[in-house]
Amino acid sequence: MTREGDEDSERPTNVRTRRVPAVQLLDEQIIIEAGPLNWRVAKFLWRARRLVRRQKLDSDNQAVVVQTGRSQEILERARELAGEGRDNRAGVDALNRFAGEDRRSLQLAALAARQGGVHRDDRVSSLTLRLLDAAVADADVTPLSREDELRLRELEVFEALSQEQKWTRLTHLSPGLAEFEGEARLGKFGDSSRLTTDGRGTLSRKTSEANLRQRGMLHVRLSNMLGPQASADDAVTASSSALSAAERYLAALSDAYWARH
Repeated sequence: MTREGDEDSERPTNVRTRRVPAVQLLDEQIIIEAGPLNWRVAKFLWRARRLVRRQKLDSDNQAVVVQTGRSQEILERARELAGEGRDNRAGVDALNRFAGEDRRSLQLAALAARQGGVHRDDRVSSLTLRLLDAAVADADVTPLSREDELRLRELEVFEALSQEQKWTRLTHLSPGLAEFEGEARLGKFGDSSRLTTDGRGTLSRKTSEANLRQRGMLHVRLSNMLGPQASADDAVTASSSALSAAERYLAALSDAYWARH
């Protein structure tokens, strides 16, 4: 018996057994076909379903978004329309027709378009979100503000730089990044060639996991200084483009060290 108020009290009755004809857990998206069902897997998926339903659909910068298959399709359609420059009512109507009556998936797609603040980094991502927001509200697309236009222009200039030029710009804007370069030149951030096992046993799982941890720690440390989650003061260092550029540069330096040793 399940106690009243237990977190699994919403558990669907058709997944109480270990063998079922089909289990639908995330709306239409995750289906376990006929066959042995591991109860732990079913419990995990059911909790994932609850997480999808409890997300704050109006968050402006949610770090993690759990999507359904349908919301992902809607997001991809919005990106297509944005790539075509459909910033008018016709674009909104096309997106609403594609979404149909599934308004929650439309809202979830809009939430995902904000994930990590990527909508602030480039024009297509910005228009993708503005199209989705307009479709949710059944309104016209909100035009770019002057502030957004200036920020995007600055980021476009940054994106045109070479990898080395980007790093130089970033260390000028955030001098604390300089210490990362010294660590990278000593191979402290792992080796890309050792991130996965080769299947022949010549690269152990332990070695692979160690390198993955080093890369993960690099990302965490940089995220405190660069990107949407950092408390950066300017458009460049506050962008996900800056975070990605720094990671690529430092990873390349670390790889170069291991290539010589």
